[in-house]
This record gives sequence, C-alpha cells and structure tokens, in this order.
Amino acid sequence: MTGRLSKRVADIKRLIAEGQERPNTIRRIQEQVSASRQLNIKSVATLESSLDRLWQSAQMAQARLEEAQQRLLIRQQEDIEACLKRNRD
Repeated sequence: MTGRLSKRVADIKRLIAEGQERPNTIRRIQEQVSASRQLNIKSVATLESSLDRLWQSAQMAQARLEEAQQRLLIRQQEDIEACLKRNRD
C-alpha cells in the first residue's frame, strides 16, 4: 500500500515540476499561478509527511504482530510439552 502511495506522490511531484517549468505569460494571473504553485509544493510536502507517518505506523504494527506471533508460538510449544508430559505420566 505504501508503495502505491509513494508512486502516486512521485507522480504528483513530477507533474508539479513540469507545471513549474512552463512559463506564465499571462500577466494578470501571474500572482495566482505563483500562489497555486506554492500551495502545490506544500501539499506534496504534507502528503510525503503523512506517507512517512503511515510507513512508521505500518512498521510498528508489523513489529507488534511479529512479537505476538512469537509469544503465541512459545505458548503453543509450552502447551504441547505439557500435554506430552501429562500423557507420559
């Protein structure tokens, strides 16, 4: 999921960069174009920050999952050993 989002953010950055390379020859809208371009840059920065936080959350969730799975395996092994011991006695 984060891979797709990273690609989308990269695509957006590329489109913004292409738009900024085009000259603005219409004088009456130069301020609006400049403001719009600045907002686009800030929006991409916000998206990247959100993506970073999402990635960190996903990594922490994965670590918690792996820890829980490890505890479950240990518990299952202990239960199996306890059953085998009871059957021997």
